[in-house]
Amino acid sequence: MWSNFMHILFAVLLHISGVICALWIWYLFPKNIGQFMLFEIRVFLSLRTKVTLKRKKNM
Repeated sequence: MWSNFMHILFAVLLHISGVICALWIWYLFPKNIGQFMLFEIRVFLSLRTKVTLKRKKNM
């Protein structure tokens, strides 16, 4: 049998690992996925237009 100290230590470690795992999963799947995707599309389009504008100026 485990001592009380080992039982408490194991329980605390399980709680900490559970919280870390939950935060990691929350980070992987953001809540506002629509807004996140729109932001990525806007950034991609703005970078693409800047690149094409720079190429046109050099020609």
